[in-house]
Amino acid sequence: MANSTPNLLGQQNLTGDAEALFLKMYANRVLSTFETQTMMESKVDVQTIGSGKSFTFPVVGRAEATYHQRGQDILDPANGFLNQVENSEKIIYLDRPLVSARLTDDWDGMVNHWESAERLASEQGSAIARKRDQQLLQLVYLASQATPALQNQPSDTNVAAGGTVNIGGSGFDFSTKANVEAVVTAIGTAAARLAERNIPMNEIYIAMSPAHYYGALTAPESPFIRAEVAKGSNGDITSGSAISRIAGFNIFSTNHMPVGTIAEENHGSDNVYGGTFPTSMLAFHRSCVGSVRRQGMRVTRTREEQYLGDLITASIVEGHGLLRAEAAVSIEA
Repeated sequence: MANSTPNLLGQQNLTGDAEALFLKMYANRVLSTFETQTMMESKVDVQTIGSGKSFTFPVVGRAEATYHQRGQDILDPANGFLNQVENSEKIIYLDRPLVSARLTDDWDGMVNHWESAERLASEQGSAIARKRDQQLLQLVYLASQATPALQNQPSDTNVAAGGTVNIGGSGFDFSTKANVEAVVTAIGTAAARLAERNIPMNEIYIAMSPAHYYGALTAPESPFIRAEVAKGSNGDITSGSAISRIAGFNIFSTNHMPVGTIAEENHGSDNVYGGTFPTSMLAFHRSCVGSVRRQGMRVTRTREEQYLGDLITASIVEGHGLLRAEAAVSIEA
């Protein structure tokens, strides 16, 4: 039988691609950038204010006690009963509004075959949340290197900065059990630093990059997941969230660890976020950094008739700063 010449319904103007006019099926799934998980919201001291441009955190030192002997005058300074309690303050300012905005054209909305407004608004909110996470982790490191607010405390009160703990040897190397144990030892030293400074040990955290977290998880005979005598295993290599605690710290992994030189942005306040940041793990208590919030996340949609489109903005008004330098330690190679 001879070949036939069918009428090509998908061909445009009887020429070219035989399937050009066929509908491109919409998969009902938008492939957008995966949202980066933010971790720091509940791990710092947050204060919400209704007015003003800053918030003052009073810092109060400790008193001492002395045994009284018969006949001693408590009001006589020479007898040492009267305490001079050291006071200071930490001020955190509101930054200018942090904004993520976009203008959507009416025509694009008419011809687009998937609903973009909700998805893109979510991306704008995520952009602000990422920025907040990055700034707070930068501040945790800066706190570890800062000068504490109180300088004249009783001899049994250690208010020195948490500073840096160096792993030594191979640094952040997870290829052998011995190298991983050196990392664990450094984390233990960081825990001791916080305990020596009278930091409450029930709300302490270790922030790790994904490379360090999964290196610790998959290391040979990893001490991070070995069995505990009292509570059983700390984790399982088959679990994606196996490592949860070490030396009292709650462990979490984040893509927002600060590394390298990060410039100061024009945020319009006296808060400082920039600096030079080494590759590190960060050990800290939630009191090391504070946030002052005037307006939480807000998303608005405004009609802009002169552009035949809608302006969609996500914004937040807050600021962040250092509170307790003694409550943060940087663990470095």
